[in-house]
Order: sequence, then C-alpha cells, then structure tokens
Amino acid sequence: MARRTRSATRQDARAIAAAHVASWRENYRGLLSEEAIAKRTFEYRLEMWTRFLDEPQRSTLIACGENDEVIGFVSATAMRPPEFGFDAYLQTLYLLASEKGAGTGKALLRACATDLIARGCRNMALRTLRLNPARGFYEHLGARLLPPDFPLDAGHFDDVAYAFDNLQRLQDA
Repeated sequence: MARRTRSATRQDARAIAAAHVASWRENYRGLLSEEAIAKRTFEYRLEMWTRFLDEPQRSTLIACGENDEVIGFVSATAMRPPEFGFDAYLQTLYLLASEKGAGTGKALLRACATDLIARGCRNMALRTLRLNPARGFYEHLGARLLPPDFPLDAGHFDDVAYAFDNLQRLQDA
C-alpha cells in the first residue's frame, strides 16, 4: 500500500478523530476497560482534534494510505520552557491495526522528530500503557524507561514514561 506522511491541517480533524477512535477500539481491547474505550467517542475526539490542530506549539502529522485515508497519526508538543528536563512531549502515536509492522509508526515518529528539531527541541518524553506492546517499538528506536515517579502527564492510566534523549538520533533511526 502506498503511504505518505504530511503535516495535519484543521481539515484533517474528522479523519484523525475517526482513526483515533478506531485505533483505540482495535488496539486497547484487553488493555483498558470497555468503559474507558467507549467514553472516547468520535464526538469527543473531534472536539479534541479541532482544538489540538489550532495549537501552534503542537506538531501533528498524519500518514495517508493509497486513497488518502488517514491510517495513522502522531502529535507532540514543544514545551517552552522545558518541563522536567524535556523540550517536547509525545502525546499521541496511533496506527490502525492493519498498519502495525509496516514502518508507518517509525515514519511518523521520525517526521515528528524532524519537526520538533526545527522548533528547537532536543529531546522528548512520552507515556504509554504499562502493558502496551508498543513499549518494544519505543525501546527499539532508542527510548529509555524513566523512573516510576516521573510526573509529566501521570495518573490517567496504568502507564510508564519513556524518554528519547536525542531527537537527532531518533530522526536518523
């Protein structure tokens, strides 16, 4: 399948919201409660993405499939001033289940690193579910596990924090 990565625009909010809902349903069954998944409706995600895409400090990129449909997305915030020693925070990286293992996630993360570097960021923190198989993906690309008491964005789910200490290395991965 042909794929391309590009910066998201406000016009992409509906497609990103739909992919976000589908990704949660496909990938988080058994990791989160059905109630937590069901609460993140299309309307909830659409409002979120409409707001997020207007934030100038946020980098949001999408991966498009053969028919220009959104098959994955990534978003990170450049933090000014840095928080807890990090210039950026990866807030989302989601793929449709059919895209796992196809290189789409890596392409999105590398494109995000490129954009964050252009914004003056050097490193990035993220959180992911403790039981999420994606932990291996982040570790393979060089992320290190942060101490359990790392406070940034903590307390929403049973999750762990990671750091990419050098965005340039991630970009080149």
